[in-house]
Amino acid sequence: KNSMKKASTPVAGTIGYIAGAGATDNVRIPDDAVYVATGESLQDALNKAAGSNRWVIARKGIHTLPTTLKMPSGVTLCGEGAGTVLFLDPRSGERDAIVNAADDMHDVTIRNLLLEGALSTEVPSDPNSNRSFRAKGNRGGIIFRAQKAGQMKHLQCRDRTVAGCTFDGVSISGAEDVTVERCNFKGDGS
Repeated sequence: KNSMKKASTPVAGTIGYIAGAGATDNVRIPDDAVYVATGESLQDALNKAAGSNRWVIARKGIHTLPTTLKMPSGVTLCGEGAGTVLFLDPRSGERDAIVNAADDMHDVTIRNLLLEGALSTEVPSDPNSNRSFRAKGNRGGIIFRAQKAGQMKHLQCRDRTVAGCTFDGVSISGAEDVTVERCNFKGDGS
């Protein structure tokens, strides 16, 4: 009698929950959202939506940022899951991918996207090959800093993945009312 069990497709465990880009499929996008395709300027769309509480949706694909993205107040930056990649062009000479546009930034949400901090969007054969001790410079992710405590308010990070940074993947200083839900910060310097 054969005691071998038939092979089956693995099923995700139920102990933990999925975190990071694409963790939830129930993102309800407002009708007045601004959509940005790869190759179009995310900064221009964010500047136009600033202060309006509108959403800027980065479409699936690799959005190469020519310089650091400056996040204004009163806006949500949302991707379409792990397929939406924000990538700071290494030729920019900048360290951080996203920073606050003003010290008193408020009412900002970044959700449902992947911010890639590595020097390339290609998966290296050695996962440590691009770490800071070998890289040409440190690469930071989302760095929100104010001049004094509580100057920034109402910041949300939801269903977001930040990976491959050799400097801080995410650093928030001088803010109150900060929410971090279902985020995945992997392979980051600190």
